[in-house]
Amino acid sequence: MLRSSSVRQFLASGKDVTYTAPGGKRLRDVKCLMNALVPLSLRTALFDVIAQSGGKDAQTILAENLDLARRGIEVAYLSELLEQMAPGNYRNATVSAATHLLANGDAADRSILFEVMKSLGDTSYVVTAQRQIIQPDGQVDREALRYLQQAMGPQSLALAARIYQDPRLVEPGSKEPLARVALSYVGANPQAVELFHTAVLDPSLLPDQKRNLVEDLNEDGISNRRAPTPEDLQIIAKRYELIQAYLQQEYVQNDNLLSAAFREADKDLRKMLERAAAANSPP
Repeated sequence: MLRSSSVRQFLASGKDVTYTAPGGKRLRDVKCLMNALVPLSLRTALFDVIAQSGGKDAQTILAENLDLARRGIEVAYLSELLEQMAPGNYRNATVSAATHLLANGDAADRSILFEVMKSLGDTSYVVTAQRQIIQPDGQVDREALRYLQQAMGPQSLALAARIYQDPRLVEPGSKEPLARVALSYVGANPQAVELFHTAVLDPSLLPDQKRNLVEDLNEDGISNRRAPTPEDLQIIAKRYELIQAYLQQEYVQNDNLLSAAFREADKDLRKMLERAAAANSPP
């Protein structure tokens, strides 16, 4: 199979036959697709056969197809196969292929390509992704923002706060993804509280966005809700204190939506603290 020129010619042609993804699995769920009974396509089936044959020749052919890939799913699929065969050896080639498609490929592939970049711990696309955050339609590119949040960590807060003030974000609700960045760090970073507060009072956010933003204080940024870590408990305690302060404010008391949202978050966080205290109390 590896020495058959017809296989290489077929792969180089870019042609394919697509099969139905079993169970309707999302294309970004590459590992599930790799383990499925029915392959995603003829090309991915050939990739599997080549990988199973093993050896340097197989790696060479798969690496060649990284350069030829025209779809994000192929880059992700090849990345998984090559990583299994030669861990770390094809990281740069994979990043290069993903970067090329992010710049020149189908916009629908951006999600899975950013997943590839994140899985590799790549930060080389950070500067470009920052330029692409605000799309021509005045919306935030959520995929690029998620990539930046993972690549930059807490430093993404400063970026989100700066972009939040960008005059191009004029569409109602367009700033919500940036407020979500703040929500992930409320209780762990003072700057996050500032941006969260700005969002809570922002008339450009839709009512449901504000409600969800407040109610999700019980989950975003908490690594384990059922068995909170010591770090989680510190965040939960600080968020609980923050909610008590909000519930004392007249603008919250006079706003039925905000008042209900903060009370809901208060209830959930209080239960978490009570359960943690009971679990840690002496028998």
